[in-house]
Amino acid sequence: MREGKVVIVGGGIAGASLAYALGRRGGPEVVLVEAERTFGQHSTSRNAAILRTAIEADATRRLARETAAFLADPPADFGEHPLLEACGLIVSEGRPKDPAPIWTHDANEGTVQRLTPSELARRAPHAQPRGARAWWLPGDGKIDIAALLDGFLRGAREAGVELLSGTPVTSLLRRPDGLSGGLSGGLSGGLSGGLSGGLSGGLSGGVRGVELADGRQIEADWTVVAAGGWAAALGAGAGTRMDLEVTRRHLLVTGIDVSVDETWPVVWDDRAGWYARPESGGLLICACDQTVVDPDALAADTDVKLAVARKVAEHLPRFADAPAAHFWAGLRTLTADDVPLVGADADVPGLFWLAGLGGHGMTISEAVGRTAADLLVGTPVDAELEHALRPNRRCVPAPNA
Repeated sequence: MREGKVVIVGGGIAGASLAYALGRRGGPEVVLVEAERTFGQHSTSRNAAILRTAIEADATRRLARETAAFLADPPADFGEHPLLEACGLIVSEGRPKDPAPIWTHDANEGTVQRLTPSELARRAPHAQPRGARAWWLPGDGKIDIAALLDGFLRGAREAGVELLSGTPVTSLLRRPDGLSGGLSGGLSGGLSGGLSGGLSGGLSGGVRGVELADGRQIEADWTVVAAGGWAAALGAGAGTRMDLEVTRRHLLVTGIDVSVDETWPVVWDDRAGWYARPESGGLLICACDQTVVDPDALAADTDVKLAVARKVAEHLPRFADAPAAHFWAGLRTLTADDVPLVGADADVPGLFWLAGLGGHGMTISEAVGRTAADLLVGTPVDAELEHALRPNRRCVPAPNA
């Protein structure tokens, strides 16, 4: 695609990754719009910075593996700092008679290894996970979120992408019914044609860009909703309703403790619902809590500290009396099948989704942005992956429809 314009709403890791991927193609004119003064202020900067490729959903796991390869070996010009500290990740899961998760099938490839009880104790002497089996993922670990986001944004800017921060989008601009506005791609046959042809299928109306809080309008051929917890509300304003659930999860970092070994791996107990890793001389701990919230009213719930304390006492007992140095909440926007929404809206011409990354935003960041760019510019995407990501599988009826 050498013509057309794309406006991306949301400057978190998803929007930044897409802007970077589009910019590297030298394709359309691209504008990235972020409501906050700082890019990546919400979910991107409030997560645990963990690469976990042990994911049940096939499409999401595929995106995670591809991103893991990028993090381990990014382009030479991406940045000066390593993106991944491959300290390894232990997943404890299941009861004795439960079948092993799908992602453990990778054991034959060496990316996942079964741990004996003695090996588990050696790698994570501080932890007592509950699962019947423990698995070692040596290539997983801790992501440098700041370096990753900076690399995406800097690369996008150098490629000519216009980056606008502190510019909230108040609404999506609508086309009058019956006008195609010159959109292209033939949505009835997918996006393989990019933006260079004419809209097919006789669809009416659609989206033609965004209006900003200061009254400015940005006209575009494609408007990408990459707004995290605010994505569903933004799309609803254009007449489409996606089944997205905005949830809150808390993280706690203990005070500095000389007994913490900075080389310890991430330990994730799927059965008991907690994970922990070294952080700033202490331990970062999550009790895997999940509460539906209004993203505009996000605030930490101090009662969750009690849930964290109970899990620490049971599974990380040597830190039962550790003080909390930091405690905060972040947003996770979920889909019912744990697969993000990536692609053109089947009902609203000109609207494109990059949303619902759930708790995998950092883990799938590069691959999901690159895949979205492929779909926009018409680069072939594996048909099975494209089908799994299609946004309208998670569409719900509008009120009074």
